[in-house]
Amino acid sequence: MNHTRHTVEIAPVNAKIAIGEPAQNLHVNPESIATIAPAKISSQCCVFAESEVVTLVNEGINLIDIVAGVHDSIVRRLAATSGTIGIVEDVVMTGGCAKNERLVGSLGKQLKVDIKAVDVDPQLVGAIGAAVIAQEKASAA
Repeated sequence: MNHTRHTVEIAPVNAKIAIGEPAQNLHVNPESIATIAPAKISSQCCVFAESEVVTLVNEGINLIDIVAGVHDSIVRRLAATSGTIGIVEDVVMTGGCAKNERLVGSLGKQLKVDIKAVDVDPQLVGAIGAAVIAQEKASAA
């Protein structure tokens, strides 16, 4: 079994689900999305989680259920990490995962907070922050 091929097959489905693409564009039966049964992904390490995904694919588990399981796994990890530092209102999420509306919504439910959207591309927030800090340091010098 070619594990790389299976991982490559899942990636586009995950990307399309992340941006909320309609089911018909996923080449998935729309009824299957309504009955999602997230697959259990227990590994915290992404390498071991990928191995679990490959196993699930080889077992014939529905790709939508696998993607939902990956999302649930990410949400559990983010919630656990967030819990160690504490949650204070207003909560925002940055980075690539912040573009995934389903993931942001699931995390908000898990943390029992409303996660606010940022006014810029969430993937640029770190770079913008670094530029602001660099400008402040340059101005102070």
